[in-house]
Amino acid sequence: MIDLNEEKAVDPATFATKGRNTPFTGWKLKGWATQTWVDGKSVWSNTVQQ
Repeated sequence: MIDLNEEKAVDPATFATKGRNTPFTGWKLKGWATQTWVDGKSVWSNTVQQ
């Protein structure tokens, strides 16, 4: 699921991977993932973190 109204800055420290290289550090982007579903099951959700 995507929240098209959520806007936040890109912060490599919050990445799930060890790779931190990005040209978008600090950019404010709109439209962030809130939940991922696989085979009808929720496998990731950031709604608990908010």
